[in-house]
Amino acid sequence: MADSTGAATIIGASIAAVVALVGLVASKEQKTSEFRQAWIDGVRNDLATYLSRINAAYDAKDAAFPSTAEMWTVVREDVTSMNDASCRIKLRLNHKEKPSQAILNTIKQIDKLFHPNEQTGKPQEIDTLQVRLVAESREVLKTEWERVKRGETFFIVTKWTSFVAVVLSLVALTRIIFPAIFSHFSMPW
Repeated sequence: MADSTGAATIIGASIAAVVALVGLVASKEQKTSEFRQAWIDGVRNDLATYLSRINAAYDAKDAAFPSTAEMWTVVREDVTSMNDASCRIKLRLNHKEKPSQAILNTIKQIDKLFHPNEQTGKPQEIDTLQVRLVAESREVLKTEWERVKRGETFFIVTKWTSFVAVVLSLVALTRIIFPAIFSHFSMPW
């Protein structure tokens, strides 16, 4: 009797430990997914700011300003905001990943067009670069979104391991409760 009570205590403690571990892993992985989602939202907002400010700054060059100083007064906020968004995007991306490198290269080309010593590109050149930036960004954002939907690797492994453990436990429990069902099968356990 004492042996079965001790075994039951050990089994119960082991189950509680496994449940606590699974809960801990699940909450940590959930938090990681929340951070990834916040990253996606941040990049998307910075890209929207960057692209909209490009258009505003470029459109201002077509206005007839009496001097460069007056034009700068009008576009300064747009250019500053564009630079801020550009820096945030650059800091968020992984410079070692090819899709991120493509975005960074396109941003570099766009930023170069707005350098004070450069002649601003033709409208179609800016439009082409913007379209390319949107397409490249969609690829990176979609990849991250798929990662968020799928879950982190450890979460996936834990989820499937837990599923298998529950199924095996239900089979074992059914075998104990209804031994007649399994009497027709020759199982080693």
